[in-house]
Amino acid sequence: MITRALLPIVSTFDYTPFAPPTAERIRATASRIRERVKCTLADLIAIGIGLLDVKDALPHGQFGPWLSAEFGWTDRTARNFMAVAEHFGPKSEMISDLAIAPTAAYLLAGPSVPFEARQVAIDRAASGETITAAVAKEIMGAARKKNLANASHTANANLEGKLAKLLARFRERLNPRDLGAFANRLRAFADELDCVKKSQRRRS
Repeated sequence: MITRALLPIVSTFDYTPFAPPTAERIRATASRIRERVKCTLADLIAIGIGLLDVKDALPHGQFGPWLSAEFGWTDRTARNFMAVAEHFGPKSEMISDLAIAPTAAYLLAGPSVPFEARQVAIDRAASGETITAAVAKEIMGAARKKNLANASHTANANLEGKLAKLLARFRERLNPRDLGAFANRLRAFADELDCVKKSQRRRS
């Protein structure tokens, strides 16, 4: 959550080593960011875009000192803003007026959050729902659970394919006289699987 504690009292960043146009552009961006430190998604996106621009403009190793001097922010705070801009920025015109709380936006912009979770949040906000941090966590949990289920289904399908190929090779290599015994063993194994399945259904 963005509070007044994040706002600096005075800038102490040294702009003298930079060319005047670059220094002025970065100083102006700092002023715009200060003006937009509000609790709206549109402002978070604008701040993140500004930070990304400054990070790209400054030499390596200067972004952290600039953040500290201009805002008293840590690199983690800046990463939160920049992640929101990277994930929501391309849709900023569409979602700028949606009720997505800043804390929810930070959560949804996390690197491990599925794309589907962000889209669900946007869709639900577009339908009039306020996306709070709690709602964002619920959306993210559901998306991760769905992804795990899909991954499990894919793994099972791959295993079935490998098993089918393996059995086909056995069939080609087995002596025809042994095929009957092999088929019986497979039926016994299938019966065992059915028993396990029925037992799991009873427990559930």
